[in-house]
Amino acid sequence: MVTDVTAISLTTVRSGKSIKASGKVMVKDGNGIAVSGATTFVTWNVPSGGTITQTATTNTKGQAAFTVTDLRGSYTITVTNLTKTGYTFDPANSVLTKTVISK
Repeated sequence: MVTDVTAISLTTVRSGKSIKASGKVMVKDGNGIAVSGATTFVTWNVPSGGTITQTATTNTKGQAAFTVTDLRGSYTITVTNLTKTGYTFDPANSVLTKTVISK
C-alpha cells in the first residue's frame, strides 16, 4: 500500500519574545484513508538560520504534529520520509513542504 502526505498546515503564535510554530502533517493511503502509526520525519528551517530535525507518529486521524520555537520570521517544514510496515512512501504525489511567516 502507498502512503502520501496530502496536506501540511502551519501556524505561529507569539510566546513572549519568541515565536512558536506548529505544523501538522496529514498522511493518507492510496484510497484516501487516514494512516495511523506512520513515522513521519521532518526538517524545519527556522528564522535564526538553524535546521531542526524531528520525528512523530501519526494519530488515528492520520496527523503527525510538530512544534518548534525560534525568532520572528519565516518557518519552513519539509517532510523528508514516512515509514510504516507494509506501506511505501510516495513523495512524487505528496505535499512535501510548507512555509509560514510569523507576524
